[in-house]
Amino acid sequence: MARRLSISPRYAQTLFAEFETSFTDELIERRLTRAREMLTTPRHSDRSVTEISYECGFSTVSHFHRVFRRRFETTPGDLRARARKGR
Repeated sequence: MARRLSISPRYAQTLFAEFETSFTDELIERRLTRAREMLTTPRHSDRSVTEISYECGFSTVSHFHRVFRRRFETTPGDLRARARKGR
């Protein structure tokens, strides 16, 4: 990312620190947001939670479930079920 922006990795780290985050935290947040969108839209209803977790860049389903629940206070399956019920 730093190379793409033509800045040093250390400067990129400093910029993240100014916002009290890190590159890893920001990356996980973006992956979780994408997963939530996929779980709640009808267009992706044919995909399993496992498929969505891998497509969003998580290497293991257990890690995906753990960070998803920590961030959204629900499981991916429960979120999907509520979204389907609400339609």
